[in-house]
Amino acid sequence: REALDKFVDQTQQRVTGTVRLKLYKGNCIPVARKSPYSLYREELATFGQDQVYNQRDADGFINLFGLPLKIQGIINKNGQRATKKTKAVKISAPKKKT
Repeated sequence: REALDKFVDQTQQRVTGTVRLKLYKGNCIPVARKSPYSLYREELATFGQDQVYNQRDADGFINLFGLPLKIQGIINKNGQRATKKTKAVKISAPKKKT
């Protein structure tokens, strides 16, 4: 138990700050937050050319995030149902443009 307590203490050292909440009809909605250890930086929240974000990273994310929809489209196109008897379909990543 002591080890777990120390672990929690260590991991929560930078968890501090304030949160403003909107309470309305049983809902609790965070509308603002402030912390000296916030990871959000307005100057870094951009998709422009900079050192923080590589535009090519989006390709992999889009392909991975869209994979279930792609599989569903293939199954629907072939008129198949998602059963154990459905044959596996090979899905390849789009070729990189150079």
